[in-house]
Amino acid sequence: MSGVVNVVTKEGGAKYSGTFEAITDRPTSQGWLKTPSFGYNNYDGALSGPLIPNNDRITFYLSGERREREDRSPKGNVTASSIDSLMAYGTEKYLRAEDYNQLKKGILPQNDLEGWTWQGKLNIKVSNNVNLKVGVLGSKNIWNTYSHHYRYGLDHTAHNRDYNQSAFARLTYSVNSKTFLTLAGNYFLTRRESGDGRYFNNLKGYGRPKGNPNFDREALYYLGDNLATQDSLALDVGNNFTWNAGDEGHVLREYLKTQSSYITPIKFDITSQVTPHHEMQAGFDVQRHTLRSFDHLFAYLDYRGPYVDANNRGGGADLDAYGYKFDWNNNRLEEVNSGADGAKHPSVAAFYVQDKIEYQGLVVNAGLRYDYLSAKTRTLKDTKAPLGGDSKLDDADLAGTKAYQKVSPRLGLGFPITDRTLFHANYGKFYQQPNLENLYVGDAYLEYKAPLGGYYQPFGNPNLKPEETTAYEVGFTRQFGQVASLDLTVYHKDTRNLVQVEAVPSNPAQFATFVNKDFGTVKGMDLTLIVRRTHRAQANLGYSLMFANGTGSNPESQRNIAWQFEPGLTEPPTVTAPLNFDQRHKVTINVDYRLGQKDGPALWGTHPLSNAGINVLFKAGSGFPYTPTFVYNEVTLASVSSRPSGPINSSYGPWTHQIDLKANKDVIAGQNRVSFYVTAINLLDRKNVAARDINSRGFESSVYSSTGQADETRWLTTEDGQKFLEQYGDTGRQK
Repeated sequence: MSGVVNVVTKEGGAKYSGTFEAITDRPTSQGWLKTPSFGYNNYDGALSGPLIPNNDRITFYLSGERREREDRSPKGNVTASSIDSLMAYGTEKYLRAEDYNQLKKGILPQNDLEGWTWQGKLNIKVSNNVNLKVGVLGSKNIWNTYSHHYRYGLDHTAHNRDYNQSAFARLTYSVNSKTFLTLAGNYFLTRRESGDGRYFNNLKGYGRPKGNPNFDREALYYLGDNLATQDSLALDVGNNFTWNAGDEGHVLREYLKTQSSYITPIKFDITSQVTPHHEMQAGFDVQRHTLRSFDHLFAYLDYRGPYVDANNRGGGADLDAYGYKFDWNNNRLEEVNSGADGAKHPSVAAFYVQDKIEYQGLVVNAGLRYDYLSAKTRTLKDTKAPLGGDSKLDDADLAGTKAYQKVSPRLGLGFPITDRTLFHANYGKFYQQPNLENLYVGDAYLEYKAPLGGYYQPFGNPNLKPEETTAYEVGFTRQFGQVASLDLTVYHKDTRNLVQVEAVPSNPAQFATFVNKDFGTVKGMDLTLIVRRTHRAQANLGYSLMFANGTGSNPESQRNIAWQFEPGLTEPPTVTAPLNFDQRHKVTINVDYRLGQKDGPALWGTHPLSNAGINVLFKAGSGFPYTPTFVYNEVTLASVSSRPSGPINSSYGPWTHQIDLKANKDVIAGQNRVSFYVTAINLLDRKNVAARDINSRGFESSVYSSTGQADETRWLTTEDGQKFLEQYGDTGRQK
C-alpha cells in the first residue's frame, strides 16, 4: 500500500550562484519570549555554476546540510517538583547530574540527534545531442532514544546510526527531434545499526553472567549504574570476559546491524513521438542486491563462549545472522560473502511499454509492465520436519526457491467535459516486492531454533510472493473564474498477498514464519482547492477522507497469535478491521500573504515592508484507531497481557490540530538576497495526542487502550493498583 517517489535533483547553471541558511531556536530562550530551547540547529548551503569559468558545457551543483537536535521530540517543561518526587524512590545515587538538569529544563536527555546530508552533481554536454549527468547523494544520522523505564540508566538506552549513500550516471541521447533514449546505472547503500548506548558494538561489554538487573518485576525503572563505583570490565588471560560489578545498570537487550545495497548495471528507456497522435515509451532495468544482517536477540546474556552453542539456549546462540560473523578474538563483526550464511543476493528486473494517445482533447495512457523477483537462496524442504528428524540442517533438508514473474496492465485517460471542466480516470495493477529482509534467515540460527520453539521470532521465507494492488481512480478538475480551481478525486485500492507472520505446526516444535496471508482495502476521496495569488494573497485547502480496512496492519501485527498459537483457540483474524493507519479525516489549509518590491505602506519615501510576507499553515486530523481493553497495568515493567473489551481497532484517539507560522523579510542588494525569518512550530502550543511508530510493528495510537486517554490508565483504582501504591507511594502515582 505504498507509492513510488522519483527525485530529480538540482543542477548548475551558466552563472555562479550560492545560498546559505542557518536556523536556530536559541534566541527564543532569551528576552521576553522565555520559551525553552531544545537545541534545534540547522545549517545548509549550496554552490553551483560552470566548472570552468565562462564555459557552460560542464556545470556543477554542490550542497550540504548539518542538523543538530538536543531533544528530537520536545514535549514541554517537566516541573522540578515532579523530578524531585522521583528522587524519593531512593535512587539518587543512580541519576546523573546532567540528566537531572536536562529534565528540569523540560528536555529529554539521551534523546538527541546529529546528522549530515550531502549532494554533488555534474552536468556534461558531450555534444549537441548527448548529455551526461553523474552525481552522488548521501546522508548520515546518529541519534539516541529516550526511554522512561531507563530514567536512572539513560546511558544504556538505544543508540542508533543510519548511513545512506548513492551514486548515479545517466546518459541522454537525442536521436532526432522526435526520439531520445537514456542509458543509466546507479548504486545505493544503506547501513543501520542499533544497540546499547554504552557498549553499542562492543558486544563483549553486554555480557551479564549474573543476569540483567532490574529493581524488581513490578519496578517503575530499570536499575542504573551506581555512580560511586568504577567500571571494571576486562578480559582475563584466558580471553574470557569478566564482569566485576562496575556497571550495575540494565543493559539493552538487543544488538542489530543490517546492510543493504544494490547496483543497477543497466537501465534503458526510449521515448519516441511515432505519429502526431502516439508517443511510445519502453524501457527495462535490472538490480542485483546484497543483504547482510546481524540480529542478536539477547545480547546481554553470557558472552564467555562461542556464539553458536546448542547447549547454550538463550545465550550466544540466539543470533540470526547472514553476511556477518562475529570475531570473538577481536570483538568485532566481519563480512561473510560465501557459504550458507554468507551475504544474500536477490535479483529484481522489470520491463515496460506504454503508448500515450492524444486526439482532439482526449488523452489515453495505456501500458504493460513485467516484473521479476528471485530470492536466490535455499529454504526448508519440509516445514513439518524441518531438520529431517535429526538435529542437523543439511543439504537433504533444503530445496531451491521460486522465481516470480508478474505482468500488470495500466490504463489512464483524461478529456475535457467543458472548457473549464476536465475528467480523469486511472486503472492499474501493481506488484511490489516484499521487504527483502523478510525473505531470509541464517542457517545456523534455523538449525538451532527450529527444534526448540519457545520465544517469538519469525523465520524469513524466501518463497514470499510479490504483494499485489489493484487501484481505481476517477476525478474532476473544475476552474472557477481566473484565480481558483477545484480538484475532486475518488479512489479504491484492493491489496492482496500482504505479508504476515503465521505459526507453522512442526515436529518437534512449531515455529513462526512470514507468509502471504493478509489482504486489505483503502478507499477514499481527496478534495483540493487552489486559489492563485491575487491582491497579494494565495491559499490552498486540502481535505482527505479515507477508509483503510484489512486483516493486518503490518507484517507483525499477528505476532502474539503466532507466538501463542493453539489450533481452535488462537486463530488469526479472517475478517477485516480498521488498520492502524486508518485516519478518517485530514484537513490542511495554507494561506500566504506577500508584498513585492516597493510594495506596502510608504514611510519617509521608503517601503519598510516590501519583500516581506507571512505564511500560516493549519493542519488537523482525526485520531488513529486502537483496540480497547479492560483496565490493566500498562505502565510498569511487569510482564502482563491485555484483554480486549471490544473488536480490533474499534476505538479511535482524539483529533489533533496545529498551526505553524513563518514571517520573513528579504533584503535585496544587487544580485544578492538575504532573508530574515522567524518560524513558529505549533504556534498555540497545542498538546496533541499523536500516533507513534513502534519499530516494525507499525503505527499505533499513543493513548492508553483501557481509557482512550493519554494521561490515565485507571489501573491504580484496581486492587492490584492499590497494592502497588502501598509499596511505591507518590513515586508510583507520578509514573
